[in-house]
Amino acid sequence: MELTNFNYLPILQFYQFKNITSLVHGVTTRKGGVSEGPFYSLNMGTNTGDKPERVLANRQRLISNLNWDSFPVVIPKQIHGNKIAVINKKPLLKRNTPLLLELSGVDGLITPEKKILLLIKVADCIPVFLYDPFNSVIGLIHAGWRGIAQEIVTQGIQTLQKQFFSDPKSLLVGIGPGIGSCCFEVKKDFWESFPPHQLNPSLLRKDSEGRMFFDLKQAIFLELWKNKIPEQNIEIAPECTCCSPELFFSHRRDQGKTGRMGAFIGLK
Repeated sequence: MELTNFNYLPILQFYQFKNITSLVHGVTTRKGGVSEGPFYSLNMGTNTGDKPERVLANRQRLISNLNWDSFPVVIPKQIHGNKIAVINKKPLLKRNTPLLLELSGVDGLITPEKKILLLIKVADCIPVFLYDPFNSVIGLIHAGWRGIAQEIVTQGIQTLQKQFFSDPKSLLVGIGPGIGSCCFEVKKDFWESFPPHQLNPSLLRKDSEGRMFFDLKQAIFLELWKNKIPEQNIEIAPECTCCSPELFFSHRRDQGKTGRMGAFIGLK
């Protein structure tokens, strides 16, 4: 990914997406906001312990920097599940509907509509960006280890296939920043949460002290590969959120007392 600036707001963008003029996308860092303390400074997540008015100010700062003030923004209330919601414009255009909408119990969003921004919150979990350039459909998935165990990425791809006739071989996918295998230590009972067909030994490494570490990004890559996404269509962000306190919030590093980055995508 490349660190760029949207009107002085630092944003990470995928190389394969950043020159597509019909898309706006990116992942925020922790820089450029108004929050203080462990939430310093661009905290995009409510229910973190941060003051709600500061979170709203941070979200508004992003929206304004994207010139998206007049258009809907959809944010899921994530539960580490595998439910995908397809967002259509008509319900968003009802009278008195706020421009900033939160959906409960959802961890993935898909829309074919222009001028709707999809926004998820992350702080170690992986944001997965989906784009079908032929049918002009976008998706955004919150993929933590629980969602990966429930095959949420497969759910997203199958939704694109069933509802929009997307060809997996044509999809472009970005696997965003998240906790890396360098930092994501797991216990032996971790595998009990995974279906047997997902128990790939290549996803685990053991250090000299016998501790086990899991590779979330590679797990997502393998799920994409099983769904016939070409390797050349997948871009994987190398950044580890846990290793980079100057750029990212990290739930594990900060022991839960931290903010959230925002991952977003929209069709112009």
